[in-house]
Amino acid sequence: MLLAFLLACFVCGSYGVTHEELCFGQTYRFPFQYTPPLFTGKIYFTPKGSSIRRLLVDNGEAKDPRVQVTHASMSLQDLTKQDEGIFSVQHTDYRSNIVSLKILDCADKVEKYYHGMYRFELLSSVHILEFTPIGNPDKTTILWNRTDPNGRRAGRGQFKNNYWEISDVTQDDNGYYNLRRKSYALMSRKKLEVSEQSSSHEPKEGSTCFIQYPSSFVPWDVTFTPSREGDPKDLMVAGNWEFKYRLNPDSYGLEIFPVETKDSGLYEFRDKEGHLGLSARLYVEEAHAPTYVYVILFIVFIAGLAICCCCIRRCCCKKKASKTNTPQLISNTPTTPAVYYHGPTQPAGTSYYSVAPPAAAYSYQPSPAQAASPAPPALPAYQPYQPVSATEPPVTGPTVFNTVVVHPSPGQPETVISGGQDSAPAPTFGSDLQSLDPGPRFELKGMNFSSALNSDADISNVYTSSKLSFN
Repeated sequence: MLLAFLLACFVCGSYGVTHEELCFGQTYRFPFQYTPPLFTGKIYFTPKGSSIRRLLVDNGEAKDPRVQVTHASMSLQDLTKQDEGIFSVQHTDYRSNIVSLKILDCADKVEKYYHGMYRFELLSSVHILEFTPIGNPDKTTILWNRTDPNGRRAGRGQFKNNYWEISDVTQDDNGYYNLRRKSYALMSRKKLEVSEQSSSHEPKEGSTCFIQYPSSFVPWDVTFTPSREGDPKDLMVAGNWEFKYRLNPDSYGLEIFPVETKDSGLYEFRDKEGHLGLSARLYVEEAHAPTYVYVILFIVFIAGLAICCCCIRRCCCKKKASKTNTPQLISNTPTTPAVYYHGPTQPAGTSYYSVAPPAAAYSYQPSPAQAASPAPPALPAYQPYQPVSATEPPVTGPTVFNTVVVHPSPGQPETVISGGQDSAPAPTFGSDLQSLDPGPRFELKGMNFSSALNSDADISNVYTSSKLSFN
């Protein structure tokens, strides 16, 4: 009866594949039907992603040091990532897969920044501290052993007061820290991930931007990747600056002054081993003038526009006025000479604008009697000059002259003779001029009229009329 039951379990289990998920460092126990003395065949293991089989157990005898076989069980201890794969059994006529095993990373994750400190406690039950780099499971090293605490070990860190301390961590310290018992059984597991420091800067254009180093000065390699399209540029190589314009490096950080919009981008600082220590993101804000500056600029613009308009309008007005006030050309053609009337009466007729004669042509000296006489009556309207007909009979008696101004033709001096009705009778041209009665006298200067005033001279241009007779 018992044998039939075990055979049934074996047959049922051989037709199905069991999927198992276990954490790193744990122990996998094989199914009961594949445990000796019930099963005396061969058990193989095929790693994930490989076609090479490895023999684990043959006729109840372990072929791997991590496989433990007892009279009641069979197990694979201290699982690692390399134990992930397919377990199979070999029968007389065929081979079948029995278990698909997946190893999970159940370690405690710890995150630290570049050049930070990592510190954790080592309990009294811990005898071995291992380190396995990420991605290199075959390079596991022992950092510390309680049985030989002062022994020289590989890796970084030191034991202090039951604590393991690693100062100034870098990406080389990334990995798994396994804490094991004296029996080598895994107690706990920690995963350290070291990342670069990061900073963000948003300076205004024209200001100063200071990027502090992730640690004390080392021969940094600084690479700049522009925000806009462009290839990365090496600003510093092994501590030597390739671009010194506007860059002022010192022992604490990098100063950029004055910062420009083209400086926006990513700045990466790496140490001499190539570890990324700092990623600084820089975004330069364009400088904007304060509101009052825009107001002042607007007022200046409006004032300038108004001044410009006024200047244009003034220039246009000047041009228009210059065209309107252009003096007319004076014709040089001789015209009728102007006549000046100085007597109390003037002929009636169309009046003309008369220009005063030159003051140097005569000098008027009023007599005492005339100076005391009342003001002359208003002058009548101007009468144009009308020549006397040659047939008019001569007038006898004393002749009285009205004010007559004769403008000689060009090249001749101007003669002015003045008289009036209220004046004393004028003597005839034949008598002595010195016997004239007191009255208005004119003194002729600069002219010679001796031939014209001589009584014997033939005066043909003398105006005579009966209107001048006192009879």
